[in-house]
Amino acid sequence: MARTSSLSSDAWLAARVSVEVVEGDCNETMDRVVAAIPEWGLNVALVDPYNLAGLRFETIARLAKFKRMDLIVFFPIGEIRRNLERNRATYSVYLDRALGTDEWQRIVKSKRDVTKLIGVFQRQLERRFGYTAGQVRAVPIRNEKNVTLYHLVFASRHSRGDVIWESITRRTPGGQRGLF
Repeated sequence: MARTSSLSSDAWLAARVSVEVVEGDCNETMDRVVAAIPEWGLNVALVDPYNLAGLRFETIARLAKFKRMDLIVFFPIGEIRRNLERNRATYSVYLDRALGTDEWQRIVKSKRDVTKLIGVFQRQLERRFGYTAGQVRAVPIRNEKNVTLYHLVFASRHSRGDVIWESITRRTPGGQRGLF
């Protein structure tokens, strides 16, 4: 016998979805954030720092330790391009911390090379956390003048995550993205 529910599908879902908001800088509240993540849940983390100084690889590492954790990371290429040459000493510290390596310093010599940082970040996600190369993607987000402002980097360990990402970033024949 099939069981029926008097709840609408939205109400049924709302009754079963648990959401916890942890206010504050996630780099400082990560213990509370990690404690709220279900180990066997289907998890996705949107890492959206205010600027490069707020992006820390150690924070991403804490999230990536979950077996079922997809990541969407805002990577501020435009900010880096504007500021790296002007203040390389400060930005070197931020980039080392954001990428979890200083490997980038050998390949990024000027602002023209800044997009190579995305490859460094992708390799770090692959090597350190087991996200596969085909499932670590980056989508450049551009302004109306076609200048790249930032990249959204997506990482998944499961092919379904990749299918979902492909469906929301697909372009129409007119060049329009589905999500962006």
